[in-house]
Amino acid sequence: MSVVIPEQALIAFGLASIRMLALALTAPFFAHSAIPMRVRAPFALLLAYSLAPGETAVHADTASLLIAALGEALIGAGFGIAASLMFGAIGLAAEVASVQGGLGAAAALDPSSGASTVALGTLAQIFALLVFMAVGGHHELLRVVARGFELVPPGGLSLVALAGVSSLGSTLFADALRLAAPWTGALMLSNVVVGLLGRTIPQLNLLSVQLPAQIAIVLGLFALGAAPFCDAVAADSFIGIERALDIITGGAP
Repeated sequence: MSVVIPEQALIAFGLASIRMLALALTAPFFAHSAIPMRVRAPFALLLAYSLAPGETAVHADTASLLIAALGEALIGAGFGIAASLMFGAIGLAAEVASVQGGLGAAAALDPSSGASTVALGTLAQIFALLVFMAVGGHHELLRVVARGFELVPPGGLSLVALAGVSSLGSTLFADALRLAAPWTGALMLSNVVVGLLGRTIPQLNLLSVQLPAQIAIVLGLFALGAAPFCDAVAADSFIGIERALDIITGGAP
């Protein structure tokens, strides 16, 4: 007995697989280096099989398929990058705080990206990933991606709409500035206090006072700000994902 697979269904599944594979390579948690590719790839294909529509309007010629495949890769990467922007902002804010607080020399290997970063940044990003999973961010991401298949079926991408995803990059610096503001303000105040002590007590060894004080301030603010940090990760991650959906779908309801 022979099984005949409709051509349009096969094209829809192939394009949906490209979208989900791009998501698995860029999204937080799913793209973590601790998850091997032999696990991510079957998981992405299974999701594509579950979410892909039964047919698509893409023609079976080479040019149309290549353009549609590129669009699907951009959609999947757009969702993944939008969800990852908050983690980039956290890493940037932690790096600024580490350099200002005397912890810039404490470098470590970031397990999620494989790049060298400050130890405080690695700690903050791991903590943020745990918060992201605890509040169901990975489930929300999959829900939004499933909604994206309904609004933008495979091959239905508007490149003009997707160009707006680049505007999400501005939120990275805005979030990093907001997260780093308490550390920056406290460290500036500590520098003023140490400067006044130096003028008041000239025989005081400022280096022996300033460096431990700055490290204590950075770590103390990190501990005291744990609750607002969790709220910021949860809120901004969801906002970024929803904004990516609005941009990719052209604001479709």
